[in-house]
Amino acid sequence: MVSPAKAPTRSTPHARTFMVLLFAINLFNYVDRLVITGLLEPIRRDLLLTDTQLGQIALAFLATYSIFPLLVGWIADRTARVRLIVAATGIFSVATGLAALTRGVASLAVTRAVVGIGETTYMTTGPSLIADLYPANRRGAAMSFFYAACPIGAAVGVVLGGVIAAGYGWRIACLAVSAPGIVLAFIVSRFSEPERGSFDPLESAARPPLSRALRQLAANRPFILLVIAFIAQIFSYNAVEFWLPTLLQRDKALPLVSANTD
Repeated sequence: MVSPAKAPTRSTPHARTFMVLLFAINLFNYVDRLVITGLLEPIRRDLLLTDTQLGQIALAFLATYSIFPLLVGWIADRTARVRLIVAATGIFSVATGLAALTRGVASLAVTRAVVGIGETTYMTTGPSLIADLYPANRRGAAMSFFYAACPIGAAVGVVLGGVIAAGYGWRIACLAVSAPGIVLAFIVSRFSEPERGSFDPLESAARPPLSRALRQLAANRPFILLVIAFIAQIFSYNAVEFWLPTLLQRDKALPLVSANTD
């Protein structure tokens, strides 16, 4: 920790460059997450899957994405976050690319589960880094910039996947969208870890054992209510997010590119 007199009051060019990289990773985080939703019909026809099996692919991602945040947060409090982000970005990018090699629902579900692990690691760790890159009076704007990548990446993932798959097949689409994340992971690996709490020298964060942290969260009523509300929200819109391109292709007879872009 730095003393209050020496606490930095503004971000540096290094911080701004790092922020742009975090935004870019978050964008491709969502590209890799949503690309599969626009490719369900060609995947179903190629692998001879049922709708139930396609749903299992979605469940595989959601299961790991839901279970791992608490563990990842506990680890991120105790290790270098830049290394975690590099690993997370590499994991979800490589797993997206490996989907191109799958030959059945089980192997495809495994790749999506691994994508969920990588993406939940990134989304849990990224905001912590931003808090140490920007002072409190600029942190809200930085977080808004970071999260703006989510809807942009989601839209780009569906559209880009459809465009590439229409010309080269769904397997090439998975390979193509995985490449930028691998490059970004290498670039971020060259950045140093920001000092924890450098903008908040008068504050300290407890790092309890994992078992105690879980008990504290379980006893935190507002936290539990927020989790329940978020589960209800996800349950409502995830079905639309996952199935809409497929619905447009089947019921409206739209071609792949039109269904993913309209």
